[in-house]
Amino acid sequence: MSARTRYAFNDPPLQEPAMNMTSPTTHRSERAALTPSAHQDPADFEALVHALQHPHLVFGDAADPDLVARCELADWEGSAAALKRVLQRSGLTAANALQLLRLAGDFTRLHHIRLDGAPWFCTFEMDDDCWVRYDVHTCLDYDHASIWDSRYDDLLTKHNLDRERFYLRFLDSGPR
Repeated sequence: MSARTRYAFNDPPLQEPAMNMTSPTTHRSERAALTPSAHQDPADFEALVHALQHPHLVFGDAADPDLVARCELADWEGSAAALKRVLQRSGLTAANALQLLRLAGDFTRLHHIRLDGAPWFCTFEMDDDCWVRYDVHTCLDYDHASIWDSRYDDLLTKHNLDRERFYLRFLDSGPR
């Protein structure tokens, strides 16, 4: 296995995030660990947009410092406006979304998973549904990326976090 696709199975466990947790038996659709709020802190929102745009800020050494994420509108100003609308409609705060993004960064570093290709950011808005998706392209092949994506989902489940409105997924390599 090349150094580029190396990943560890015996890494230390992730630290528990400092947040209020709901019961482990809470059904996935009822999870409320991400505190909804109509108020968005402008500094948190700006930090979230900046972190989404520049993955090395949350993924550290797992991402090249000059890597810039791409977005569906090919315009970060327009994408930021769409992100703000989705956060307001869903009740998810920028701070909570940033927390999920940082957890993904910790996860990739702890398991030695490097980013390979520009992440892809998009939003979805319809009358009765909305979400944000952030595709993280990794150095792993499709099968291994699927396994690690499932393990990341298990981590979120363990912490009663739901990625339904801020959906981050790990994929195989992508465009640069």
